[in-house]
Amino acid sequence: MRDNFDRSDSSVAITMNTATSPKDVLPKNIIERASLIDISANKQWIAYITEDTTNDSKYLKIRRFKIPGIFDDLETTDDSISTENSGTNSDDPEKVDITQYILKDGTNYCYFLSISPNGKRVALSFLKMNDDGAVENQEKVHNPDTIIFKVGSTDNCIRKAKRIKFKGRAVFLKNGNLALINKEILEVYDCQRRYKKIHWFNLYPLGATSGLFFLEAIDGLESLAKTSYVHFESHNSGSNPAAAKDIIRISKHIRHNVLTTTYRDHVSRVWSITEDGVRLTSFHSLTMEEIMAFSLDYKYLATFVEKDKSINIYNVKSGLVVNRLKQDEDKRSEKIVGDKNFDDFQLYVCFCHKSQYLAMVSIVKLERTDENACERSTSKKNALITFEVWNIVPEKSIYYDTEEIKIDWEMQDKFIQPFVYEEIKSESHGMPKFKVIYSTGIDDGMSKINVKDLDIFNIMNQNQNKSNILWKSINYTPPTSDSNSKSYGFDNVNYIHELDNNLNDYNSLYCFQRNIGERFYLLRFGEKTAQLWQVSSFEKGGEITNYNKLIYIRAFKAPFYGFNEAYKDTWSQIENDALEKSVNCFQDKDGGRIVIGIRRDERYEKNSNNESHYTEELYLPIKYINDPNDTSFIYEYHYVESACQALHYIWERIQNRKYVNQDESQMKNMNYIYEQTKNIVKRSIRGMRGRESKYFTTISGSNTLAMLASFEDGRDIIFDIIETEELAITLFSYGRLSSNQAVQGKTMDTSENALTILIEEFDYDLYELMFNRVIYHSKQLGTGCFSAVTDALIYLQERGNRDLLLSSSQKLSFMQIDKKILTILASEVGEEMHMSTLHKDLIPDFRDLESHSTREQIIKYNNYWLLQGWMNHLYYWWSFYINYYCKHEFKQIWFKITTGNFIVNLFKKDIGKVNESLIKLCVVPLPHFNSYSNFPEDRDNRPQISVCNATELSVVSKPTRYFSFLDINNNAGDENTTVIPYKAESAFIKLATNQHENDIFHQGDTVLEVLLQYKWEKFARKRFLMVYCIYLTYYISYSVGVSFPREVFGYELGTPISNNDGHLACIIIMFFTGGILFLQELHQFLKSHSKPAYLVSLYNIIDIAAFVLPVITFWQVLNDVSYLDEVSSIATLILWLHGILRLRVISFFGVTLETIIQLVQSVYKVLIIMLLVIFAFTNSFMALLSRRDDSFFQEQFEGSLDLTNSGLAEENNMSYNDVSANNNFSNPFKSFSMLWFFIFGVWDPINDGDAGDDYMVMVLAILFSFLTALIFFNLVIALMSSKVEEVRTRGKKVWISHFAAIVAEIEQLWCTKYENRCRKNNPTFIYYIAKTSDIKMKEEWLKDQTNELVKELRATKADKVRKTRPNYIKSVDDLKDLVKEDTDRLIEQLEKRDNNSTSSHSDLIKQVKKHSKQLQEDVDELKAKLEAALSAMEQ
Repeated sequence: MRDNFDRSDSSVAITMNTATSPKDVLPKNIIERASLIDISANKQWIAYITEDTTNDSKYLKIRRFKIPGIFDDLETTDDSISTENSGTNSDDPEKVDITQYILKDGTNYCYFLSISPNGKRVALSFLKMNDDGAVENQEKVHNPDTIIFKVGSTDNCIRKAKRIKFKGRAVFLKNGNLALINKEILEVYDCQRRYKKIHWFNLYPLGATSGLFFLEAIDGLESLAKTSYVHFESHNSGSNPAAAKDIIRISKHIRHNVLTTTYRDHVSRVWSITEDGVRLTSFHSLTMEEIMAFSLDYKYLATFVEKDKSINIYNVKSGLVVNRLKQDEDKRSEKIVGDKNFDDFQLYVCFCHKSQYLAMVSIVKLERTDENACERSTSKKNALITFEVWNIVPEKSIYYDTEEIKIDWEMQDKFIQPFVYEEIKSESHGMPKFKVIYSTGIDDGMSKINVKDLDIFNIMNQNQNKSNILWKSINYTPPTSDSNSKSYGFDNVNYIHELDNNLNDYNSLYCFQRNIGERFYLLRFGEKTAQLWQVSSFEKGGEITNYNKLIYIRAFKAPFYGFNEAYKDTWSQIENDALEKSVNCFQDKDGGRIVIGIRRDERYEKNSNNESHYTEELYLPIKYINDPNDTSFIYEYHYVESACQALHYIWERIQNRKYVNQDESQMKNMNYIYEQTKNIVKRSIRGMRGRESKYFTTISGSNTLAMLASFEDGRDIIFDIIETEELAITLFSYGRLSSNQAVQGKTMDTSENALTILIEEFDYDLYELMFNRVIYHSKQLGTGCFSAVTDALIYLQERGNRDLLLSSSQKLSFMQIDKKILTILASEVGEEMHMSTLHKDLIPDFRDLESHSTREQIIKYNNYWLLQGWMNHLYYWWSFYINYYCKHEFKQIWFKITTGNFIVNLFKKDIGKVNESLIKLCVVPLPHFNSYSNFPEDRDNRPQISVCNATELSVVSKPTRYFSFLDINNNAGDENTTVIPYKAESAFIKLATNQHENDIFHQGDTVLEVLLQYKWEKFARKRFLMVYCIYLTYYISYSVGVSFPREVFGYELGTPISNNDGHLACIIIMFFTGGILFLQELHQFLKSHSKPAYLVSLYNIIDIAAFVLPVITFWQVLNDVSYLDEVSSIATLILWLHGILRLRVISFFGVTLETIIQLVQSVYKVLIIMLLVIFAFTNSFMALLSRRDDSFFQEQFEGSLDLTNSGLAEENNMSYNDVSANNNFSNPFKSFSMLWFFIFGVWDPINDGDAGDDYMVMVLAILFSFLTALIFFNLVIALMSSKVEEVRTRGKKVWISHFAAIVAEIEQLWCTKYENRCRKNNPTFIYYIAKTSDIKMKEEWLKDQTNELVKELRATKADKVRKTRPNYIKSVDDLKDLVKEDTDRLIEQLEKRDNNSTSSHSDLIKQVKKHSKQLQEDVDELKAKLEAALSAMEQ
C-alpha cells in the first residue's frame, strides 16, 4: 500500500473540490461547518449536511474520506471498490439541496444521517417525539419518511432514490444493507434488490418482559447520546428526547451487527442481528457501565466505568470481567478538567493489534476561570483530548498524552468521531503503528482533521547521549565452540546459555548492567528468557550462589499465540522450541518497560513474515531497584505470570536432562535459578493472598493455572493458591489443537483448562479441591465461571471416570448466585420466576422443580418469497398485538380481580402465601451446554487472528484478505457478516446421542433433570405428542387395513384393494405415516455415532421390525400367501410393544418399565442357566420317550355294559383307549414347550398311560422339578426381591438417560434449525426455584468436603517433603518450615488488616520478620552443627 504523507505532518489530507474558484477552495484538512456528519463503516466515505444561513437552505455533501498511507488511490485499476459500484468517481464533493425534505416539525425532533460503505447511498431519517419523550403519532409528523439518496454512476449527481415510511434511525451496515431501527422494530433492507425488506426484528421485548407489568428503562451515559450522525433541533426545557436517546443507545454498535442494552439495575446485554437476534452475553456490574467497543472476533468487549472512569474488559462468552484498566490519577491531574458533569464528556475506545492493546480517546470540557471567554472564539480551546493506550494482560498504561482542542459542546457544529487504525510493515518485525484520526473546531464552525501518532514502541535512539542511558549494554558475543558451549554427550539436550552461564559469562546473551550506590544489577536476555539479577559484583566469577538474588524472570511465549490465547496445547514446549535464538531487544524511554521482538526460527518456519513475529513486553520492577523497601511489584499480574512461565520452562529443561542422566554438578546454575524462580512465585502468591488479588479471575491467570497444573511443582503451587478462600479463581477454557488422550471411536472435546489437565495428570484430589473452589467463588463472581466446569464434565465422560463424574455432577445442584451479580432483570424475576407452593417432599425430585429462563433472543421475521412474507407479517401482528398487548391487558384485569375483590380475598385468607425467605433462585451451572453458538474459545481461530488486527480499521499487506475477515465486502448485498457463528450440534446433542453406562446422564439425581424437564416442557413434549399421534395413526391404519380387512371392509384375500375406497385410504395412510417414521429412523441411523451398536440394540431391532413386518403382512394379504394370520399376530405384538416402549419418555411409564427391564437384567444369568437346564432335560426326555408309541401315553379302559333291557345279550364286555393323547417327544419344539409347562405344574403329558408308571420317567420328572421349580425358580424370585431397591434406583438413572436420548432425538430430527438455535428452547442458563434448606444443606456438605480435601492434601504434601529429606535433618527442617509457615501466615493476616483498616501494623510486621529471620538462622546453624557432628562420627 501507498505511504504518501509526511510523518511529521499532523493532519490528514481530505481531498476537496479543486474545480471551484480559488476563493472557495479550503485547505485539504478542513471540513465545512456541518450539522450532521457520518463516516462509512470502512472509513472511505464521508457525508455531511451544511446550512446556508443566507437563504435558509440545507445541502447534503458526499466525498471520499481519503487517508494516505492506509488505502490506495481509489481511482487505480486494482481498487477494491470500483467507480461503477461506488459513490462519486472524482475527488470533488458532490452536493444536493435537501431543504424540501427537512420540514420544520416543532421543537422536539431529530434527524439521522448515514452513508453506505461504497459511498453510493446516503440515508436521512427523522424522529418526532412528544413531550413525554415517546414517539409521536404518525398523523402529527411532518417528516414521516426515511429518504435514501443515491449518487449517479455516470454524472455523479445525487438524487432521491427511495422513500420508506419509518420513524427512527436509518444506518447502513458494513455489508451495504440498510437498517431502520426504533424502540419497537428493526428492519433490514437489501439496497441491491430495490430496497426489498429482508427481515425484521421485534425490539419491543428489549424494554419489556413477556408479562409486561414492568418496563425496563434503558440507561447510558447522557453525553454519549450526542453523536455526530444525529442532530437534535433546539428544544425548550420541557421537551424530552428520551426515545431518540434510547434508539442511539441500542443501535450504538449496530455497524458491528450487534445491539446493546444497558438497564437501570446495571444489567447489560448484547444481541446479534446476524444470528437470529440471539443474546451473545449478559453481565451485571456494580455501577453504571457503558459498552464501548468489541474485539474483532467478538471474544471481548470493553466498558467504561462511570464511577472511577476506568475500562473493564469482559469476556463475551462468560460475561465476566477479565481485566480492569485504570487511569493514572497523577497524569489526569495535570490539566484542570471539568469531568464531573458527564454531559461534557466524550469517549471512544477500540481494541488494537490482535486485542493485545486497548486505545482510548476521551474528550473532556475544560473548566475556565475567565467568565468572559467566548466559546466560539477562534483561539479559545475549550476541551482536552486525551490519548491513552493499555497493554491489556498486565493492565499497564503504556502511552498517555493530551492536547487542547476546541469543539461545540452543544453539538450544533459536529466533529468526526475519533477512530484508531494501525499498520504493520515487514520491516517493523510485527510491531504495529497506531494513529488516531480526530478533529478540532476552527473558524466559523468548521473543523480540522488531525492525525496523532500513538508511538507505543518508542525505541531508544541510538544517537542518544550515552550519559542518559541508565543501563550499560555489554557487547553481544555470538556462540562459540568453547567448553561452555559443548554438548553434554547426548543429542537432544545442549548447553543452555541463559540457564547454565555464570553471571559474569555473557556468551550468547544480551546483557545490560546498572549500579545504584552499592547495589549492582544485571539484566540479561537469552533465547527463551529474560532475567534481572542483583549481583554482589560485576567482576566476581564462579557459579551462582546465595549472594546473587534473582529479582525478575520471564520465559517468552511462542509468536504463534496472541493475547490471551492458550500458551500451549496441554502446555508442552514444542512450539516454544521454534523461537529464534537472536532476540531483538529494544528499550523504551519509560523506565521499566522493555519491548522484545520475537520471531520463529527459520529452520522451523521457512516463510518468515509478519505472521511469525510476536511482541513481548517486560515490566521490570524499577521502583524496587530504586527503593528496595518498595515490594509492591510482587502483587503485579505481569510479575507473577512471568515467573510462572519461567518456572514451567526451566522445569522442562531439568526433566529433559534428568531423562538422559545428566550429571548434577553440571546443573547447579539451572537448579539454583529454578529454586529462585519457585521462591519468587511462592512469595508473590503469599502477597497476593493477603491483598485478595483478582489475578486468577483473569484469562491470563486461568492460563497460568493450566500451565502450573501440567507439572508436579506447579501443582504444589496451585495447592498454595486454592488452599484458602482468599484468592478467587475463574477458569476459562481454550481450544486444544490435538489430544494425546484421544480414544478410538470416541469424540474428544477440544476445550482445555486447569481442571482437564489435572484429570490428565491423575491428580484427582487437587481436581476436586479446585472444582470446589470454582463453585465457591462463582457465587460471588457470576454464572460465567461454570463454562470451564462444563468442559471438565464433558472431558470426564469421554475418559469414562464414573466415580469422579458422579461426585462432580452432584456438586452442581442447588447453586445459588448472589443477586448483586445475577444477570437477571428485576422484572424477569418478579413476573416469570414465581412460585405459589413449596415442594413438600423431604428429598426433592429435580424433575418436579420449577424451571425458567430469561429472554435470550429477540424474534426475527424473514421476508421469504412465499406470499412476499405476508405469513410472517401476520405472525408478527399476532405475536405483537395478541401475545404482548392483549396478554398485558388480560393480566392487568386479572390482577385487579385477584387483589381488589373482597370475595376473592375472603377465600384467599386460608391460603398461605409462600415466604420468600424459604425459597431461592438457583441456576443450572452448565452454560452453553444447550446452545449452538460457536464462540472463539470453542474453535481454532488462531490463524485468522494472527493475520488480522482487532481494530476497527487496520492496514495490512493484503487488504482483500483483511476485508473478508472484517466482513466488509465489495458486494453490498452479501450478507456474510457473522458475529458468533453456529456449530452443527450442541454439547447436549453430542453427549445424549452417544451414551454409555458411564456418561453424565447415568449419574442419578443431578441437576440435569431440571435441564431435561425444561427442554421437555418448552418444545419436546409438543413434538413428542405430534410424533406419537403419527405412530397411533400408523398402528390403527395397519390394524384396520391389514390385520382385519375381512371383518371391516369385507375384503377377500388376493383381490385388489382398489375396489374399496375406505380400504385403499387406510393403506395409503399406513404407508404415508410409516414412510415418515421410516425416514426418521433412517435419519437416526445415519446420525448415530456407531452403526454396529445401533443395529444390535434391541430397541432399534423392534423399531425396524415395526416397519418391516407390516409390509410383509400387506404383501401376504395381496397375494393370499399362507401363514398370514401367524405373521399378522407377530406384527401386531411387535407394534404393541413398540408403542409401549415409545411411552418410556413419560416418567409415569418410563421409570416403571426401566425398573422391570433392569430387574430382568439383574437375573438374566440365572435365567440363562435355567434355560440350559431345561434344554438338557428336554434332550433327556426325548432320548427316553421319542421312540414310544402313542398308546404308551394313552389310558387303557375296560368294563362291562348291562344290555338286559335293550333286548340284546344280558352282558357284554368292552375296552377302549384315550386316543386324545399322543407322543409329542419326537418333536424338539413340542418337547421344550411341555417341559416349560412342567415348571408351572402341568404334568399331564407324562401322567397318563404307561408313562405314568415308568420309573425312569418318574426319576427325571422329580429331578427336573427339584432343579427348576424348587431351586432356580425360587432363586430368581429371591434375587429379584433382594435387588428391587437397587434396581429401582438404577431404573430411574437409566430412564433419565433414555429421557435425554429421546429429547435429543426430537431436537435433532423433529425440529428445524431455527428451533434448535432458538434460545427459548436452548438457553444459555436455566434457573429453578428450590428450598433454602436444601441450598444450605448442599453448601455445608460442600464446605465439609473442601476442608477434608485440604487436610488430606496438606498431609500428602508434608509426607512428600519428608521423604525427600535425609533422616538426620528431618526434625530440624520441620522446625524451620514450621517457623517460616507460621510467621508467613501471621504477616499475611497483618498485611490484609492493613489493607482493610486505617490503622497500621508496619512496626509489628517488621519485628515479626526480624524474629522469624533470627529463628531460621538459628535453625540453620543447628542443622550445620548436626551435619558436622554426623560427618565426624562417620570418619
